[in-house]
Amino acid sequence: MNARPPMPQTLPPALQGFTAFNQWLNYRLTPQVNGKLKKEAIGREGYRVDPTDPARWMTYQDAAATGLPLAFSFSDSDPFFFLDIDNGLSDSGEWSSLAQSMCTRFAGCAIEVSSSGRGLHIFGVGNRERHSNRRDDLGVEFYTRGRFVALTGNMLTPDGSVFHSPPELAALVAEYFPPSQHQAATDWTDGPCDGWAGPTDDDELVRRACRHVSAAAAFAGKATFADLWAGNAEALSESYPSSTSAYDGSSADAALCAHLAWWTGKDCERMTRLLRASGLARDKHDREDYVQRTVLRACGLVTDVLRDKSEGDWPELVPFSVQSSKAENFPFDALGSILGNAARAIAEDVQAPDSLAAGSVLAAASLSVQALADVVLPHGDKTPLSLFVITGAASGDRKTAVDKNACYAVNEFRQHQAREYTRQMQSYEAFAANSDKDTKPPPPKTLTINNATVEGVATLLKNQSHVGIFTAEGGELLGGHSLSNERRSAGLAFYLKAWSAEELSALRVGSGLNSLLGRRMAMHVLVQPVLLHQLMGDTLANDQGLLARCLIAEPMTLAGTRLYRPANVQRRPEVVAYNERLKALLGIMPTVHPDGDGYELVPQELAISTLAAQHWVNFYDEVEAKQAPGKEFSGIRPFASKAAEQAARIAGVIAMVESNGVSQIEEAQMLGGIKIARFYLQEHLRLMGSALQVNSERLPRKMVDWILKAGGHVTNAHILQSCPSEIRKLKAQKINELLSELAKRGYVRESSSGWEANPLANC
Repeated sequence: MNARPPMPQTLPPALQGFTAFNQWLNYRLTPQVNGKLKKEAIGREGYRVDPTDPARWMTYQDAAATGLPLAFSFSDSDPFFFLDIDNGLSDSGEWSSLAQSMCTRFAGCAIEVSSSGRGLHIFGVGNRERHSNRRDDLGVEFYTRGRFVALTGNMLTPDGSVFHSPPELAALVAEYFPPSQHQAATDWTDGPCDGWAGPTDDDELVRRACRHVSAAAAFAGKATFADLWAGNAEALSESYPSSTSAYDGSSADAALCAHLAWWTGKDCERMTRLLRASGLARDKHDREDYVQRTVLRACGLVTDVLRDKSEGDWPELVPFSVQSSKAENFPFDALGSILGNAARAIAEDVQAPDSLAAGSVLAAASLSVQALADVVLPHGDKTPLSLFVITGAASGDRKTAVDKNACYAVNEFRQHQAREYTRQMQSYEAFAANSDKDTKPPPPKTLTINNATVEGVATLLKNQSHVGIFTAEGGELLGGHSLSNERRSAGLAFYLKAWSAEELSALRVGSGLNSLLGRRMAMHVLVQPVLLHQLMGDTLANDQGLLARCLIAEPMTLAGTRLYRPANVQRRPEVVAYNERLKALLGIMPTVHPDGDGYELVPQELAISTLAAQHWVNFYDEVEAKQAPGKEFSGIRPFASKAAEQAARIAGVIAMVESNGVSQIEEAQMLGGIKIARFYLQEHLRLMGSALQVNSERLPRKMVDWILKAGGHVTNAHILQSCPSEIRKLKAQKINELLSELAKRGYVRESSSGWEANPLANC
C-alpha cells in the first residue's frame, strides 16, 4: 500500500454514487495550535456551517462549481456508512495490520486515503442500527449519520463502490462498536417518560426554563439554564473553569442536558435537538457518540422530571391564541411579465407556496436594481428601490429550492466575485512575498451575505456601493450577534437607516468617524414560522419600526399535495428570461458621486407618471383613513403608514426590470405595486393581529410578566400607577377587562387587596 497520490481533478468512479444525494458541502483545513488541521464544513456562501443542517447542503454540481474541496454529510436519508481509520500509516510507509485487515474485510467498498495522508476512509452501504461510534484505543470510528467527511478522492484501489454492502459488516460492528454499557442501561428515547407533564413546544419550554430562577439550585449547579442556553461565557467561565478555553464545554453540555432531562421528561431525541440549538453548540456536537453519551448520562443522573400541577386551587391554564385566517393568493400578474411569469414558474415546478416564490423573486429583483434608481414620490421626496422581504415557511416547504432558483443570477454574480477575490489575493500574496513595501490586501466584495454583524456589513460597504442580506435560514440573522438582546437596539437602528438609504455612520475609538454615504441594502430572509412569530411579537422590533419596513408573508404549506413530477425550472423560458434580465441589470455600472469615496451612489431619478401618481395618492389616502382608531389598519399602523411608499418601491422595481432606459413608472406598474402592497397589508394584518383583537396575547402576557416580576401580587393602585405604559394607556376599564380575561384563563386571580399571578405562568 502506498501513501496518497496527488489530489484528482474529478470525482473518482468509486465515489460517484454519492452524487445521487444532495448532501454535499465544501470544506477547509484550518491549522490549530496543537499543529493539527481542523476540518471545517463550508456552505454555498463560503462560510462555515453546521454540516448536519440539510438547509446547508448542496448538489454535487453546486459544490464542485465552487472549486473548493468536497465534503459529504451522512444522514438518515442515505444508506451509507463511513469507517474512519486514523494514523494507519507508519513512519516507514507501511499500513498497520488493523488497516490492512479492514481493507480485506471491506473489499469492494470505496476506500480513499484521508487528507492527512496517514488515515483511511472506507465507504459502503448497510447497518442503520444505533451503536457506539468510536474506538479510541484503536483509532477507529464508524458513522452512518450526523457526520461529514472531507473527501480527498485519493483512492487506495481503483475498484470499489460506495454502494457495496460488505457481508461481514454486521459482525464487524458487533465486534468493534457494540452499544456502550451506559446506553444499554438507559434506553434511548424519542418521547417523554411516564408522569411527565410540560410544554410540548420547544420555544415555550425554553422560555419557561430560562425564566425558572430556581433551576440552578435544583440541579446543584452554579450557572442558570438561561446562562447555559445562551452560552454566556462570562457566567460559564465561573461555573465551569478551563485552562485552555473560555469554559469547560463538556461540563457545560452535561449541565444543560441535566436541565433538559428534567424539562423534557428524559426525551433523548428532544434533548439532542435542543442541545444542538443552544448557545453551547460546537463542532463536538456533530459527534453522535459524544452527544448520546452526554444525553444518556444526564438521564441516568436526573431522578425526577417536570410534572406541571396547579398549585392550591388554581384552575388549569388556558393558553391564548391569535386568530388567524387563511393567507390570500399572491397576485403574480401584478409583478409584471418578467417577474410574475418567473415567480409563477418557480412556484409551479418547485411546487412551493406562491408568496414564497414571489417574495424571493421580488427580493432578487430589488437587489439587482437598487443601485441604479430611486423613485421620486409625488411630493418630491426620493425613496430607494431597496426592499426588505421576510417569508415564513416550515422545514419541508422547499425554501432552499425556491431560493436557489429565484436567486440563480444573484448567486452566479456573487460566485464570480468570490473567484475574482481569490485571484486578487493570490496576486497580492505573491507580490507581498517578494516586496519590502507595506501594501494592503484587496478588500473583499460580495453581492450578498447571509449573516454578519452590523460592523461587518459596514466594513463591507466601505468598499462597495450596495449589498443584500440574503439568507434561507433566518434564525442565523435574527438570532445573530447584531440582534442579540444587548445589541438589538443599535442593530435595528442600523437596518432602519439602510432601508431609508440614510447615512450609515459610527464613531469608534481609534478609527474616528466612519461615514458611509449613498449606500443601498436589500434584505431577503426565509425563516421558520416559530421565529417569524417571535419577531412579530418583539416589542422593540415593532416600536423601532423594523417590521413596518418589511414585506412579511407566511403562506400555507403545500405538503401532502406535491406528487412527483420531473421538472427543471431553470429550463423554463420564463425563468431563462428572468435570469438573463437580472444578469444584465447586475452588469450595469452604477453612477457614483464624483467627489465621493468611489462608492457613494447617485442613482437615476425615476419619476411617476401623472396617471400613476393619481393611483398612488388615492391608495395613500385610502390606507391613511383605515388607520383611524377602530378602523381596519389601526392595529398595524406602523406598517400601514409605509404601505404607499412600499407600493412605489415595488412599482419602481417592476419598471426597472421590464425595460431598458426607463425614466418613469407607468400606470400599470404602479397598479401592480399597489396590488402587491395590498397583499402584504392583509398578510401583516393576518399575522400581526389587530390591537383590538380580544384574544391578542401580547398585552396579557405583558401583564402577567409584570405581576410575576413584582413578586406575584400587586394592588389595584399599583397596577394603575406602575404597570407597563402600553397597558396603562388602556385606562381603568380596559385594564379590568384584561385582568378579567386573564382570570378566566387561570393566569391571575383577584385577592383581598389586588391581584395575584399563577406561579405556573412563570415556568
